[in-house]
Amino acid sequence: MLVCFNIALACYLKRLLQEKGIGVGKRGVEVCHFYEICAAVLGERVEFDQTDSDYYQLVVQETLEALAGGKNHLGTFGAVLVDEGQDFSNEMLRVILRVLAPGGDLILALDSYQDLYRREASWRSAGVEARGRTHYLGNVYRNTFEIFLFSQRFIGVAPRENSQARLQLDCLSHGDPPQLLQLIDQDEIEAFLETDIRNRISGGEYQRSEIAVIYDDKTYGSESFAYDRRDFPNRLRRRLEESGIPVKWISEDVRAKEMFDITTDRVSLVSIHSSKGLDFDLVYLVGVDLIVPSPDRMDILLRLLYVAITRAKHRLIIPYCQEGDLISRMLSCG
Repeated sequence: MLVCFNIALACYLKRLLQEKGIGVGKRGVEVCHFYEICAAVLGERVEFDQTDSDYYQLVVQETLEALAGGKNHLGTFGAVLVDEGQDFSNEMLRVILRVLAPGGDLILALDSYQDLYRREASWRSAGVEARGRTHYLGNVYRNTFEIFLFSQRFIGVAPRENSQARLQLDCLSHGDPPQLLQLIDQDEIEAFLETDIRNRISGGEYQRSEIAVIYDDKTYGSESFAYDRRDFPNRLRRRLEESGIPVKWISEDVRAKEMFDITTDRVSLVSIHSSKGLDFDLVYLVGVDLIVPSPDRMDILLRLLYVAITRAKHRLIIPYCQEGDLISRMLSCG
């Protein structure tokens, strides 16, 4: 079984497996996001688009209780690969261990820089014995040298200086450095996106499926966030489609996430959280200047934007209006 946290990522992973000729489902690899496992174990419906964290904590607790009581409508698996493992709490990992057959293999793949949920998971307390069995990937497999270096400077980490890492960095492809573009207002940003996307598609530089507009639609308090800018993606989708550019709004709702197909000939419009695990040749990152970080939220916002930056494989463009703290930090990373 291959399991992740992000609904859109689960659909993306299924497509990748199928393109390799590997079956998915009962006769191949089971691919699902975590709360699909809970629903299958419980044998009942779980809402996948709730915004109340207490609801999901209750779902996890009920799933653990069902498994402890011998109730499991899902069954067990001889091997489980957890992708984006930094998103899993101790309780979620215990659920995974309960559906792993005795003596089965568990692999956790993660990037600690992308920990957006402050899970603070402890492998040992969750029942995972990983000592001596940890492997660190030394190579960068997604980004160009310029985007990778920009992301490291932004997160505040100097690239590792051992000889192996330097050799692997030297082997990375090169491209344009991330471009920060200051514009007058949000309307001008939308006009720029419309024109630039159309020109890059008509010029044969990129296919529509290789392009994503990644946005953030939240305002952040000291302990939580609220969805306050949902009008932007809807307005932008309408504007692009009226100009003849087909768009898939991946983060519109749970149905849109479940139907996501990376090969669809449409420009992807996706929130930062829903973009985790995905990548695109060309990424426009919008709304950074609208994020107002408080001192106690700066770390998590840096990680959030690190995720967005590293979704770009070849080219990253960041239009903005006002030079706030986060844009100033990005400007210093060039």
